[in-house]
Amino acid sequence: MKTLKLRPETIAGIQQIIDENTTSALDEKARNQQLKKIIRQFEKMANGSEDTEYVLFKESPDSNTFSLGYLLEVRIDIFRFNIVASLDDFYEVDSSQEKK
Repeated sequence: MKTLKLRPETIAGIQQIIDENTTSALDEKARNQQLKKIIRQFEKMANGSEDTEYVLFKESPDSNTFSLGYLLEVRIDIFRFNIVASLDDFYEVDSSQEKK
């Protein structure tokens, strides 16, 4: 069975958002837990969760083409963010080969 996982570069971008928008009161462990939670939520949506919010967006202002993505609202420290992961932000893995 194939499942979708977030690409490493997408995860790095989310990590950067967390790092740039948290105060020093949020320690490294809490930041990593938040990142893992966001990854789980996006991957759950991409793999058919009933609790999925979709968004259509233009990848560039000059484009007449819209792309489909997943929308996740998260709270990072005192801020609320709407993070969008496009379908291109995921890759397929064979879940039968994946470590549990």
